[in-house]
Amino acid sequence: MTNAVQPGKDILSAPRSCHSCNQKKIRCSKTQPCESCLKSNSECVFPGPSRAPLRKKRPLKTELISHLRNASAPSDPPLAAKNAHRVENEHGRLIVERGSTQYVTHEVLISLGNQIEELKDLVQSPGNDIIEDEGEGEEYLQNGNQFLFGYSSIASSLSAFHPSVGDSQILWKTFEENVAPVVMIFLRPSLHRLLYKTATSSNYIDRASQAVVFAVYFAAVTSMSPEQCAEELGQDHSTLLLQYLFATQQALARAGFLQSRNQTVLQAAVLFLTCLRRPGDAEFVCTMTAAVYQLAQGLGLHRDGTHFELSPFEIELRRRLWWLFYLLDIIRLALARSWLIAHLSQGTMTVRMPLIEISPEDPKREQLFLTAIEVVEFAYLLETDPRTAQWAWLFERYPQWHAVVFVLTELCGRGQSVEAERAWTVLQKAIERWTRRDFHKGGITLKTVHHFSEKAAVAHGRLGTDWIRELLKR
Repeated sequence: MTNAVQPGKDILSAPRSCHSCNQKKIRCSKTQPCESCLKSNSECVFPGPSRAPLRKKRPLKTELISHLRNASAPSDPPLAAKNAHRVENEHGRLIVERGSTQYVTHEVLISLGNQIEELKDLVQSPGNDIIEDEGEGEEYLQNGNQFLFGYSSIASSLSAFHPSVGDSQILWKTFEENVAPVVMIFLRPSLHRLLYKTATSSNYIDRASQAVVFAVYFAAVTSMSPEQCAEELGQDHSTLLLQYLFATQQALARAGFLQSRNQTVLQAAVLFLTCLRRPGDAEFVCTMTAAVYQLAQGLGLHRDGTHFELSPFEIELRRRLWWLFYLLDIIRLALARSWLIAHLSQGTMTVRMPLIEISPEDPKREQLFLTAIEVVEFAYLLETDPRTAQWAWLFERYPQWHAVVFVLTELCGRGQSVEAERAWTVLQKAIERWTRRDFHKGGITLKTVHHFSEKAAVAHGRLGTDWIRELLKR
């Protein structure tokens, strides 16, 4: 212990930690030899008496810039960043073989797959064989898809549901103008060639392509008005809609979309769900969105294509398809929000306690009220303005009920004012238009709207107005 540092001794003459302790980043007793080297039976060598070299610190600004550059490195693309909380530590491999795509996350398979090329052979074929009109019944009994759409797909051939070449071109033109600009998940030239090929020889396309074709026809008819359908196709709109609805359902069942690893089948399913607007379809779309979401994850769509060395076109197409799920998911979120509003405790259903926890004196509350009014105004305008009429079929699927309910609850606690009159003006137009549709009839959303409409009408002395009385009768 004679060489230990003595109290009060000049720091320059005091020994520093030995080389071994310094490398191990542990405390050194600074004796010769030190306790750590004695235990490890290693050579204990101390540095000279000179001052230890000072570490050059980077300026704070340089350190901050370095952190920002690391956070925005090219390896973290925009879509991957959106899902960073879920997939930042996820390592997977995308296997593409003969039109089938499978995203593998099993660690053992991934480690083997990096060495064994035969892993590709483990991916099942999507079954895109040429469609035949006979002998299919037994096969469809085994894929389990017919329980969703009925068992008609077992016995019926779909060849009779294909339109003529002329009608096919009309439907394609309608799809190109009314649907493609807002549902951009297909390459238009390739899709056009597929529809033309199907119209001229419908018996020689694979099942995935057939599902896409009928989904396109269904989307085109959905976007048409009854008058346009009668004028251009010479058929009743409701009849034609049911015809292509049935054909699309059966085509998806034949393609085995619940088990398919084919991105084309997934595109057909997403387009089909986007266009459903019948009574009760909101709940069906909500349920099926969850199922299709799992299928999309099985194709690795939740991870950006830049991770898998895909072509720029494939990367962009996968991004657009994945983001369309967010649009579908709006229905599920809207239904969940409506259920929560309707099942709040009785205390929150009173006039004195609106749905938002912000003080009545807070300026944010007034801004939220005005913003909600604008949301309803613009939603109504998108449906009725001639400049956006060709896409109204899509806007009509997403009525802004959450904004309507917020405005109504605010009116319950407000007196007469210019803003309140503006709110009643747009509410009358929007509620009258949106409640006439069949898409949400019988659901919790309209019950919620009826409840708060009555509360707000009582608070403002409007219970006797014609449109309020008509609304409450429904």
